[in-house]
Amino acid sequence: MAAPPKTARRFPLPPEAPIGPYVADFFCAQAKLIVELDGAPHTDEERAYRDAARTSWLEAHGCRVLRIWNTDLFNHPAEVTESIHHALTHRPQHPNT
Repeated sequence: MAAPPKTARRFPLPPEAPIGPYVADFFCAQAKLIVELDGAPHTDEERAYRDAARTSWLEAHGCRVLRIWNTDLFNHPAEVTESIHHALTHRPQHPNT
């Protein structure tokens, strides 16, 4: 099921957003959600280590990171759209709030 069109208007995801020392593939400031599209180079051990360090830094600075494989985007676009929609509209509850 695809996300309703109004979600895209409520939660813009501009591409190539600078955040600290990084550039996110897509970033919604309102939801503090980063969407990263990963391809084959991200399976390399060194790259995976750098991705994990990057995710840790971004999460430590209040962002959530949603990683999507390029193959999933191309082969299952409706499911990917739904995952992004869910991440934008259902924020995790923190135990201290």
